[in-house]
Amino acid sequence: RLANAQHAEHGFTRALAGWEEALDARAFQHEQAAAHVITTGAVLLQGVLVGLVAISVFAGLIGIIEEGVLW
Repeated sequence: RLANAQHAEHGFTRALAGWEEALDARAFQHEQAAAHVITTGAVLLQGVLVGLVAISVFAGLIGIIEEGVLW
């Protein structure tokens, strides 16, 4: 970058601004990727929790029905 900045028409400040923009774009990409991973994990975890609640409710209902049949 420094070698290119010496040959650039506007010099170091323009090259530094370009480098900063590139770093900012890469940081934004990483931030978005992390946000997607965290959101996906949260959705999957909530799905598992809802599934466990549904299983426990239906297991309770099945238990009540079996007791009613045996009674």
